[in-house]
Amino acid sequence: PESAEASEQVYMTPHCVPVDQQPRDVGIGELVAHPDQFEGRTVRVQGYYYNGFESSTILPTQVNPYDNIGNGPWVMGLPVFNQLSGRHVWMVGVFTQHVRGHLGQWPGTICVSSAGVVT
Repeated sequence: PESAEASEQVYMTPHCVPVDQQPRDVGIGELVAHPDQFEGRTVRVQGYYYNGFESSTILPTQVNPYDNIGNGPWVMGLPVFNQLSGRHVWMVGVFTQHVRGHLGQWPGTICVSSAGVVT
């Protein structure tokens, strides 16, 4: 599939409840540099999604995600087995800096509600 919907369990995390409904287009660099400005906000980002061993992240460029921990947010809510990993994608979801991914290594998390391949 060229897109994915999030699981309902994402919104069981209290930090993933949006304070707004209209997504705001945000660059990944801006999101990482100013996480406090986006706390609880619905955002739309584009980048390269990577899903692998102890990694689920979206990065601004196509790089090795294990060498770039912290350069993009953790991604939560997509099915573990999906066809988006390694591809240029868009994502819409709620950003929180209170959930920081595996071992707390990421600057925050996008609680994804929808995602797809950039065409």
